[in-house]
Amino acid sequence: MAESTDTLKDLQVRLRNSDEDTAKDILSALKPLSITFEQLKETKIGKTVKRIEKKFPSLKLQTRELIEKWKNVVHAKKKAAPQPAHIERHRDQVVTMLTEVLGDRDIAFQIEEELNSSVDRAGYAAKARSLKFNLSKNPDLKLSVQEGRISPQDLVRMNPRDMATEETKEERKKLESSLKDSYRSDWQLANNVQKSGMFKCGKCKSDKTIMSQMQTRSADEPMTTFVKCLDCDHSWKF
Repeated sequence: MAESTDTLKDLQVRLRNSDEDTAKDILSALKPLSITFEQLKETKIGKTVKRIEKKFPSLKLQTRELIEKWKNVVHAKKKAAPQPAHIERHRDQVVTMLTEVLGDRDIAFQIEEELNSSVDRAGYAAKARSLKFNLSKNPDLKLSVQEGRISPQDLVRMNPRDMATEETKEERKKLESSLKDSYRSDWQLANNVQKSGMFKCGKCKSDKTIMSQMQTRSADEPMTTFVKCLDCDHSWKF
């Protein structure tokens, strides 16, 4: 008979906050319990045990025994509801692909399990490729997954913008800001009272220009001036 989920969650909370001796006792208490696939998925206790392994290396033997036992529960669940052979092969390929990137088959397996259960078949391959690409390109993201700071569940829910490197995110912000300024400049030039001929175009040297001003910074700073050349459409601001 399976242990109650409430009891399992109570042990999990105690394990998270335990010292080494208490953790050893709780791991021993977990060993004989019959835990179902559904309970493993709901509580994510496997993740908690892996963190204890990193926190207390002397308990590695106990934690490994539990992880292996629970992996067998997951494998048994898969066998009970077999998928077509070509899908199973594809899933195995994704696990192998993610293992090559992360260097940890257990984490790769957990990510694929979440991917398979939460993404429809039509989007599965594209999401798997996106995960591989972003984990390969973003060392910080990869390390966060390896160290358990980003769970497999959270990783699969992330979109490409979330998984991008900080440099890419900063470049994207600059591009969005530039586009916003461009749109604002065009709107200002089209809708505000404009003065013409005050500036010479630095690109084509024409003096057929129009300008407008807008308060884009704090009130105690000068207004931003937007200028557009009527001959070559070159725009600038200062």
